[in-house]
Amino acid sequence: MNWTDNADQSLRAVLENMVAEGLFAQSLGMQVTPAQVVSASHAMLLDLIRVSLPLAQVMDQSDLVLHAQGPALREGALRLGAFNWVVTTAEKALRRLSSNLFDLAQRDAKRLSRGLDLRLTGMAPGSLYIGVKIESVVSALFTVADEPLIVTVRETVHSLPRASSLIGEDRISTAALRDVVPDPAQRDSLLETLLSLTPTGRQDIETVNVGAPGEKSAALSKRARLVLRDYLRRPDLLQRKTGAFVGEVREIDLDAGRFHLRGVQGVGAIRCVATIDHTRAKLMLGETVRIRGDYECDRNGKPRLMLATEIEVIPAPRQAPLLDD
Repeated sequence: MNWTDNADQSLRAVLENMVAEGLFAQSLGMQVTPAQVVSASHAMLLDLIRVSLPLAQVMDQSDLVLHAQGPALREGALRLGAFNWVVTTAEKALRRLSSNLFDLAQRDAKRLSRGLDLRLTGMAPGSLYIGVKIESVVSALFTVADEPLIVTVRETVHSLPRASSLIGEDRISTAALRDVVPDPAQRDSLLETLLSLTPTGRQDIETVNVGAPGEKSAALSKRARLVLRDYLRRPDLLQRKTGAFVGEVREIDLDAGRFHLRGVQGVGAIRCVATIDHTRAKLMLGETVRIRGDYECDRNGKPRLMLATEIEVIPAPRQAPLLDD
């Protein structure tokens, strides 16, 4: 039974109880007015209509539910800046996550992430609940062959609450996270998404609870932000190996210290972690690059996440001059 069914049953139960109370009073010969019959259940009815029914719609129709709480989100007096932060942050986080997943699949990440159809399923009071749904492929930017990628994005989003629940007071268990998201590159992208969803403290938002279909919601606090940021500076690798790989770099996130090495022979794409300045990044973009460092493989034995220690740009071969006839 889903949230909507529960809310409908509760509403029906209240209405039936009102009718039963009126009929019982009549059977005893009591003279009661409709207002008297309604008054006993009036508060419960209002709560169901104003809170439970809108919340049920959000919970049942969404791939991601955010419940933000704090002084800026008092019921009936939401601060506009705080509301905008929640909605804008949700969209940016989902588009960035989808871009990472598309890029790891060696697709046109920027184009596809911009075309991702995100829908606001609704809002509900109780500080602020918002729901976001990832629609199936409908845009001309996508083909039927892209549907599995949308499914991957949706499944990764659904795992956000479980990953959130594994953030401790001072550490994150990589082994436990692997059970939630086995792919190391997707796991790193997921944690980056959680970092972007944690409250910064600048908008008077204290916690953001993350929920998804069939998952118990988990809270992200300002403390979780510190733990995530520290972890992402140097992620733990399971079954660490060392090696070097050659591929192409098309985009670099300088703030996150992340880029994807694409076109690696026999591998595909590897997500790399490195501290890179703007000058170095300009030399790498669009070039063939050799990356050396420690890495972690997925369950199929393919390298997926690397902590880069050496970066070498491989010069393009010079074209031999044409000979005159």
